[in-house]
Amino acid sequence: MAEVLKVSMDELGVPFGLVLQIELIATKERYSVKVVGCLPNKTLIVTAPRIDGKSVWLRETSIIKARFMMGTKVCAFASKVEKTCREPAPYLHLSYPDVVEASIVRSAARLDTSLITSVEPITEGSSVDKKVAAKLINLSVGGGRFTSKHDLGIIGEYCRMALKLNVEGFDEVIKVCSEICYREETTVQVPLNIPGEEGLTRPTSMFTFGVKFVDLTKEQVLLITAYIYRSLYEQGKVM
Repeated sequence: MAEVLKVSMDELGVPFGLVLQIELIATKERYSVKVVGCLPNKTLIVTAPRIDGKSVWLRETSIIKARFMMGTKVCAFASKVEKTCREPAPYLHLSYPDVVEASIVRSAARLDTSLITSVEPITEGSSVDKKVAAKLINLSVGGGRFTSKHDLGIIGEYCRMALKLNVEGFDEVIKVCSEICYREETTVQVPLNIPGEEGLTRPTSMFTFGVKFVDLTKEQVLLITAYIYRSLYEQGKVM
């Protein structure tokens, strides 16, 4: 079960420059903004969202949900766009949250999956020099395990994984650098797919790799954590 704490914004000590991922409840649109100021118990001031270098103006009174990382906590709160301002720079006033929900990130929380992903070795001299398909069979904030018919390296080498995660109804693709910390080669029988010879098979190698994620950004940790806990919740494994 994920440990959820209810704390005040003042207790967290949210710093200026903190990145918030905000979601408009009505449209499910999501943007990144930065905290640039606050008046405790009155207003939280953030930069206006930007897309392709242009400011995005949110409708005043829009209800939002904001998420952010603080240390080892994934935090969320509900708020409302109170006012949009254009001078001296585009920014928004959000209603000051009464309470923030903080979930402790546990790297041990692990999700069994069956996600098709792409993996690319990045260690010089690897026997594979291009992106290849793999199946992610479990995932945690700290790393994962996947299978592939390609030998992607030995323990201590590195690869880059592209993960496509559906978070709150949106597909997010993140690329993570990973260190191989486990490798196993097995032989499996696969069909030859010859018409009239459906029972024929041939032996082929299958590789299983365990990896540790390296240098994840806070945004990547937030997305992976949200995906894991949402999936575990839907499976009835967390409250």
